[in-house]
Amino acid sequence: MRTSTLTLLLTFSWFFLNNNSALGEDALKQLKQYQKQEIEAEKSLGKVDLAELLRQSREVAKQLQRQILCAGKLGILKKREYKVKTLSFKPGAECAHFTINYAWFKKLAEREGDGEQKEFILLYIQTFPESERYAFETSREIVNCVQYGNGKLTETYLNWREYQKKFPSKHKQMVDKILEEITQNLLTQQQVVDNLCGSWGKKEYRQELKHFIQKVPADDPIYSQVKKAEESV
Repeated sequence: MRTSTLTLLLTFSWFFLNNNSALGEDALKQLKQYQKQEIEAEKSLGKVDLAELLRQSREVAKQLQRQILCAGKLGILKKREYKVKTLSFKPGAECAHFTINYAWFKKLAEREGDGEQKEFILLYIQTFPESERYAFETSREIVNCVQYGNGKLTETYLNWREYQKKFPSKHKQMVDKILEEITQNLLTQQQVVDNLCGSWGKKEYRQELKHFIQKVPADDPIYSQVKKAEESV
């Protein structure tokens, strides 16, 4: 028996709609779990890893973008049962985007005193001051608008290296990823060609590499690569 085109289309549509529904439910379930951790962090500081919670806030928001916000269902998140203190959402031109409430993380981190959590959160906010994130965001953490030439990228690199030395076993995956992103920005000359910010060029890029060579110890893992890059610009 032949299956009609209409039957196939209806079957596919049913599967697509139900699958999307399930995906949306998964994202909301993840949000509810995150909500519990957020409450726990406020009640029992020290027992909840704020750096991990910050990472989770980004992951939860991205899932909500993919499964709910970009499907035009922003209204669901306005319900009281889905309210969280660390994330807010608003419509965008093509898809809703989210903002991380850095002030909440900073407040709890400062209550921690001079501990590792405070150092990580403050350094993270300093590195990524833009708390607003858009849908379809790439996997890159530091985007094309990094400023070259003023030494800030080098300073950021040194700050994370120092944190890594002080707390070698803490948040290793996150710290490694951040250092990898900074390294890519230092070594990827193509960014000079692809610059979308219009605020720097090869001159500024070379200045940043010179800053690095002057400030960073010669035995640093990427020192020789940066020196080679500076010589070839």
